[in-house]
Amino acid sequence: MKQRLIFSLFLLLAVPPLYAGEPLDFPPGKIAVVITAPRLPENLEYNAENFLECFQNHLDYYLWSKGFQFEIIPLKEKPNLKDPKVASKFSDYDYLLHLAPKPKFRRVRLRSSSPAVFEFTAAIELRTDFFRLDSSVFLIKGKKTSARPLENWVATEDSLRLKDGLGHIEPPDFVLKRLLSEALSFLPQLPPVKEIYDRSRPLKLLVDSRIANDIKGNMEKDLLRGVDYAARSLHKQFGVGLHQVALEYFTVKELSYSDIERLLRSFIRGGLPPSDTLTIAVFRPDNGEDYYIGDGHIQVGLSDLGRKLAVIAEISPPSAELREWKVFLEGQLLLHEIGHLLGAVHVSDISSIMTVRPTWLSSDRFDRLNSRIIRAGLEDGDALDKITTYLMLVLDAVEETGYPLAELPSVFFSYINLNHKELMINRLAETSLGAATLAASDGYRAYLMKDFLGARDRFQSALAQYPDQASFHYYLAQVADKPMALLHLNQAAAFGYYDALHELALKRK
Repeated sequence: MKQRLIFSLFLLLAVPPLYAGEPLDFPPGKIAVVITAPRLPENLEYNAENFLECFQNHLDYYLWSKGFQFEIIPLKEKPNLKDPKVASKFSDYDYLLHLAPKPKFRRVRLRSSSPAVFEFTAAIELRTDFFRLDSSVFLIKGKKTSARPLENWVATEDSLRLKDGLGHIEPPDFVLKRLLSEALSFLPQLPPVKEIYDRSRPLKLLVDSRIANDIKGNMEKDLLRGVDYAARSLHKQFGVGLHQVALEYFTVKELSYSDIERLLRSFIRGGLPPSDTLTIAVFRPDNGEDYYIGDGHIQVGLSDLGRKLAVIAEISPPSAELREWKVFLEGQLLLHEIGHLLGAVHVSDISSIMTVRPTWLSSDRFDRLNSRIIRAGLEDGDALDKITTYLMLVLDAVEETGYPLAELPSVFFSYINLNHKELMINRLAETSLGAATLAASDGYRAYLMKDFLGARDRFQSALAQYPDQASFHYYLAQVADKPMALLHLNQAAAFGYYDALHELALKRK
């Protein structure tokens, strides 16, 4: 017993208590991950109260990208491995990674104006403990690190920009990306895990030749890893992966983000593979940095459900040192657009990959409404082939799931506007939700045309028939008189509608 204690002490002394910088050389194995953090106050900006979920999603990607087998285990506190009952829970693992993040957020009003302007900063401290379970040896003991934005940045409504002129900015979630890259740099890079799927959908990639020719940057490999990331997420949720059936290249002289619709139409005119094949075209915008210095409304992806075709822009991190997160950015964009090709619709829900707003939460998960739609489409491919059948599937899924955060007015307006000759409107109006959604879609059209009185009447009609959809309340809040507008904005926020929550946060500040 005495000799064993001395040997353990020697191991503890032989391994540096704090990591010096180079990856550790240790045998690959399965990692049990435990995350603990203090409870955060509510109403933090950009929904940072979802910080822990965001942290877990980033960590899931990081460990996967490093080639590790791992499992994130929900525990409220750091496990005491000296307790046999606790230790037995980790008997199937080779390592234990315990992470305790401590986020700090600050938002200051810069001046009184309309819209209000704020300066926002975010910092995170992280304690990292890494155990080798076969001998309970600390490989990393009490490692603390922190990450901060390169610059303070300014928020005005939903737009993000630097305080002093143009330049790259890092949205808040890049603070977290930087933190994990620094704190877990001791993990070696293992060969990527090759996933094998029993069921998968064929995927054809069309790639801008400027991406393929960038050998030094290895962009093509990043794109293919992004596809792997999207396939892994799909398989975890639906039991269906992706398999690449073609990789082709196209050449364009100049393309900006605003050219994305023109590019989509050009591929449609060129003909497409069979309808069961998902086709993704990826282009490199000439001014890719606009994604970070723009006004927050840049379109980086566009899909055509009927033709199973999507066009996306290449996305790169704002800092070269964060290049390992490029696959994450590209993979999430791919997953979002593939979701559309499988029938998913936009939602105002920061916990869903189908949200349209930049938020703290970088999720790869589909909400329960879109999960229901995608499963139905995978079981019956014909359900997505005709526009009326598809929109009825969406309405049925809303009622079956009770999901309140779908962007029904804008979604239905888009489909009705483009396919009104093919639609059987009477069939859509057979239920109270269908009739309400048609009224809200018409209200959205009036809203876009700045006919606010007509829009108000139609949104009120929608709510009278079906009051349980947050988007009906939200758009009515945009056109109603002030007292009623605030009432409906609060109602939308009570459902968890992200845009309403964000607007109310601005008003409170």
